[in-house]
Amino acid sequence: MSIAKAVNTETATTGDQVTYTIEATNANYTEDCDGATLTITDDLADVMIDADLVSTDATSQDGNVLTWVFDNVACGETVTGTLTVQVQDRALDGAVMENNAWVRDNNDHSINSLKVATEINVPTTPSPVLSIIKTVDKALANPSDTLAYTVTVSNSG
Repeated sequence: MSIAKAVNTETATTGDQVTYTIEATNANYTEDCDGATLTITDDLADVMIDADLVSTDATSQDGNVLTWVFDNVACGETVTGTLTVQVQDRALDGAVMENNAWVRDNNDHSINSLKVATEINVPTTPSPVLSIIKTVDKALANPSDTLAYTVTVSNSG
């Protein structure tokens, strides 16, 4: 039995969708290999800190845990599960969505995939650099004079 997990991008930003593909192969070449049930499990708790689940073809979902159940998997056959998440505004720049999955057969043999990672690059919004200038039309004024003020605000940020 083997498992591999892949991600479609190594970097993402807010609003991007990230797709994970998990492939498990029934490679237990013994007499009871044919007809195996393979169960893939993926706990997305760490990914969901920065993203929300958009879609999946999982058999079931319990909170952040997705499960795919494949019955009657032949020797050498590969089964595939996919899921897509969308990076949310709450994601911090430089955060890494790191994740792995594992597969178990009906004989309780299990194996973990290697971790896959996507670094989040959140564009920063420049801070405003405000300049405010106030001028008056007269340098000297008497008590009954009318003054005209001009206020100019500019943002060079």
